[in-house]
Amino acid sequence: MKKLWKRFWEHVLNPEKAGKVGIKNAQIEAPGTKFIPGMIYTIKIEHDGGLRIDAKPVTSILKNEKIKF
Repeated sequence: MKKLWKRFWEHVLNPEKAGKVGIKNAQIEAPGTKFIPGMIYTIKIEHDGGLRIDAKPVTSILKNEKIKF
């Protein structure tokens, strides 16, 4: 169990790697995540009203795009 918690954010931010060790979804009770450059974040409302935040790497076509504010 210690090993799982030690690598918690690694599993959250890398679903493919998490799947290889049998983890389908890694998240904290209240929706939250570490936001890091190079990732796309999607917030989903689940059927029971809960929220889920999924993260995946930016696709190669978007890698060098910049948003001007």
